[in-house]
Amino acid sequence: MLVCGLGLFSALAAVPGLLLMMSVGGAAYLAYLAWQIASAPIAGAGDAPPPARATALGGFLLGVLNPKAYLALMALLSASVLIPDSRELDMLLKMALCMAVILAVDIAWLAAGAGLGTLRLTPLQERAMNVTMGVTVVLAALAGFSASAPA
Repeated sequence: MLVCGLGLFSALAAVPGLLLMMSVGGAAYLAYLAWQIASAPIAGAGDAPPPARATALGGFLLGVLNPKAYLALMALLSASVLIPDSRELDMLLKMALCMAVILAVDIAWLAAGAGLGTLRLTPLQERAMNVTMGVTVVLAALAGFSASAPA
């Protein structure tokens, strides 16, 4: 998304293999994340450390320092023109739409996290949830690659 957001796709296309190298690196990172999620320690397991408590400051810092959000925003803001006659109004409208989406998504994640936090899962159920989330990361990455593959 950073490449789209900065408008550097043509520059990447000019360097043979660079886009492929970035794609492979991204895929490797997603595979690593999927493994970390799927193999995360089970709460209450004998040798597992106690889970960290979420804090408002931690959530704020995660949101503010999340590079993926900035990359997605840059890609979105540069990808289309909604109001061709005014760059300023176009940017303001896109920013307002982004803030509305961000607010809705953050509230949904907050509700989901609060709901999941109240669940009392057995170790087997918790492992199944972790593996399911890890597999979901892999499937989302594969869907992204298949959508961007040349026809």
